[in-house]
Amino acid sequence: MTENQVLPKLGPGQKSLREDRTAARRQQVLDAAQGCFRQHGFHGASMAQISAAAGMSVGHIYHYFENKDAIVAAIIDEDVQHFSSEFAEIGRSPDIMAAMIDHAGAVVRRILDGKGPTLSAEIFAEAARNPTVRRVLQDADKKVHDIVRETIFKSGRAPFTEEQLEARMEVIGAMFDGLEMRLIRNPDFPREAVIVEVRRLIRYVLSGEDTAAD
Repeated sequence: MTENQVLPKLGPGQKSLREDRTAARRQQVLDAAQGCFRQHGFHGASMAQISAAAGMSVGHIYHYFENKDAIVAAIIDEDVQHFSSEFAEIGRSPDIMAAMIDHAGAVVRRILDGKGPTLSAEIFAEAARNPTVRRVLQDADKKVHDIVRETIFKSGRAPFTEEQLEARMEVIGAMFDGLEMRLIRNPDFPREAVIVEVRRLIRYVLSGEDTAAD
């Protein structure tokens, strides 16, 4: 190619096809990495193992992700995007609060499917010692927090002070995080009964009732 030669421009269809292929390749790496992280841990999983699981070379993976931190960031972002889509659907429900409570049951079932907790534990552990992953996780938490907060207000059933709302959302977040840890510590707890109680607790926490005497 000469210095003044111009590369041909891609048409809309060609550009879309390239973007689709890139997205598929990235997803291929993310799926492989999640399996490796669950099996070997974050530090135990090498890029060579991830590349073997993804069916592509290590060099090819580096074309899409700079390092393992970037892969973890993409996994976290994928979860946030999925959460955002679900809450967009909840926001269109005629009874938003009821839809949020129903959604809580679905989330608990996903947590208890036996796949998520180990990966979450690996990410939490890495965030505790890795500032880059910690920032990504904290940014993701803020995005989720803002989505939930906006949905609660949209429901029209949030007669809280700012402090009460923040505290109650933290309680809900701690409950979901704690369930993942409990599944590791006690994998035989009664899951369907726990789902019933989680929905009951969320209904109470979001009801605006204040019957506690401190």
